[in-house]
Amino acid sequence: MKLGIVVYKFPAAANTFVVHEVCELVKAGVDVHIWSFGKSGDNEYEMFKDELDLIGRENISICNDRKRKEHLFAWGVFNEHFVPFSENEPRKVLNSFTDQEIVRNEEELAVERSGKCVELISEDVKSKGITHIYAPFAGADAEICMFISKKLDIPLFFSCHAYDLFVKFGYPIEKMKAVTKIFSISNFNKKYLMNEYGYPEDKIRIKRVSYIGETNVKPKSFNHKYIVGAGRLAHMKGFHNSIQAFSEFNKLFPDVHYYILGEGDMRKNLENQIKELNLTDRVHLVGHVSNKEVMSYVKNCEFSILTSVTQKNKDMEGLPTVFVESLSLGKPCIGTNYSGVPEIIKNGKTGYVCEEDDIKSISKKMITLYKEVNNFIKVRSYNKKCKDALKEFDLSKNIKIMIEEFKKC
Repeated sequence: MKLGIVVYKFPAAANTFVVHEVCELVKAGVDVHIWSFGKSGDNEYEMFKDELDLIGRENISICNDRKRKEHLFAWGVFNEHFVPFSENEPRKVLNSFTDQEIVRNEEELAVERSGKCVELISEDVKSKGITHIYAPFAGADAEICMFISKKLDIPLFFSCHAYDLFVKFGYPIEKMKAVTKIFSISNFNKKYLMNEYGYPEDKIRIKRVSYIGETNVKPKSFNHKYIVGAGRLAHMKGFHNSIQAFSEFNKLFPDVHYYILGEGDMRKNLENQIKELNLTDRVHLVGHVSNKEVMSYVKNCEFSILTSVTQKNKDMEGLPTVFVESLSLGKPCIGTNYSGVPEIIKNGKTGYVCEEDDIKSISKKMITLYKEVNNFIKVRSYNKKCKDALKEFDLSKNIKIMIEEFKKC
């Protein structure tokens, strides 16, 4: 079996789980070749030096010349209803589809270039004797794989997570007909595919986002107790809600601090909110930190919290990594009752879930959980149940699921 993987960028710091999955596939004896449409930064190549050595740099094709980028951009324009999937690309947004001449010309250009894009990769895929094609995401990556699969008559597989499913899921019917198996990270996503697009259950299999815990984590040492939130400083992550709830929580527990790990466009808004709530000495926007550093903060925290919210375009989280990281260290979590979050956070067992934007409920759950983790008997129970819940996210277990499906065809 020779597995071809098509992904927008490899390796990517934002998607470490993809790198870990590829490494585990290689360790399991799968012959893997990767086609990446974006060139990673020097820091990413350095970050994944050992992993790239294991995979073999000769097994990674970087499609980053100008012509291929043009083809991919045009293909993205066509597939995503004239909005390119990369926000960093120049975009042409059509305010209406009344001007049929503009639409027709843009569509014709996109079809022509997208065809060339598929041709370029298909030739390479064929020359390398690839027997199975896989996309780690269900958006543009999966659509390219779909066309390659049809052209070369090889089985198609892809995974679905969040944005790639809820916002950028083009060609749903065509994908349903073409795909051999979809790997869904949650039962929520599985039901979404079935209810929203009519996908048959036998085309979908649950494969969790796999996680490799950091070993020998050196905990942060502060002279105060604290809670942790981690993720991009974006509206979707709901830090504005957790900060608001923390202001109520902090009235009862004034010595507790809140560390938010991550960077993003919402920083200024959050800084202003923190200042208005007089929490500048209690809520800390730490900025971007490495995965190892996140684990250092989590190791000694009381609990982690991420109160994500659904966006106007229906985008939402899949399964936030910070929850998996917290469970690996026996730390309970507070999250939002949406998407796949309730599948990892069980009320009173691994933490609590709250309704979106319900500040009062979030604050109450924070108070309850803080009291519980400071109870010797209860904290031991949380520690055990959190680590037990993590078994479902075991990397080798989930890679075996993938290989099982690959070997069926």
